[in-house]
Amino acid sequence: LYLHFWTYFHAAQNTSIANTVLLFCLNPITTSAIAFLFLRDRLTTRIFCAYLFGMVAVGVLFFPHLTQAPVEIDRFADFCALVSAVFYSVYIVAGKKAQQAGESGAQITSWTFLVAAICFGLHVSGVE
Repeated sequence: LYLHFWTYFHAAQNTSIANTVLLFCLNPITTSAIAFLFLRDRLTTRIFCAYLFGMVAVGVLFFPHLTQAPVEIDRFADFCALVSAVFYSVYIVAGKKAQQAGESGAQITSWTFLVAAICFGLHVSGVE
């Protein structure tokens, strides 16, 4: 979760908020892909269509010359926004897997936020 927050805030500070939000909002797509790979969830036609639309959106952002948009972008920051969506998806799928194993949702969330807070505190204090 800490990595999700770090990549999200890095993207928000170094690219447009529109790019950050649009790329992060692809997290349902990345979540379904990760769930398919690790939890054996089904991929429906609807989800497959969402993948196609998501790929078009990513293509437009990463290759603005395709749309004739004279926009200066920071590709690394945009990539961080996309990675943020993946990290968030990993968090969601891991929580689902833990709940399937009988763990409490509140306990999973508490531990996750505690670890994220510790990592944030170490990051802010300069400990590497």
